[in-house]
Amino acid sequence: MNMHLPTIQLTLEPHAPLSIHEGRDTRLSVLEGTVWITEEGRIEDFFVNAGENIDLQGGGRAVLLADQSARVEVQPVVPVSVRAGGDWFNRVRGLFRSAHVARSAGPALTLF
Repeated sequence: MNMHLPTIQLTLEPHAPLSIHEGRDTRLSVLEGTVWITEEGRIEDFFVNAGENIDLQGGGRAVLLADQSARVEVQPVVPVSVRAGGDWFNRVRGLFRSAHVARSAGPALTLF
């Protein structure tokens, strides 16, 4: 059976980078604010405004940063095959395996 993985919405705090690992075939949609996105393997960086989106292409790390609070939606755009006993949840977890929102003081927020 083919299915799309769930969409995740995140709030980016000002000047607190978010790393997404192995984000290939993932669409980032900016819901509020403006987000700077740089991705391993791509020469150019992108500023994505509210109402715009970008598809990640590399298999490495992408870093998102906002200078003011911003909301983004993360959605895998390629259906995945799921079979009985398959572990598709790890695909979602893999996107944020080491993702965290860095803070100048206090602990880092680790997703999942």
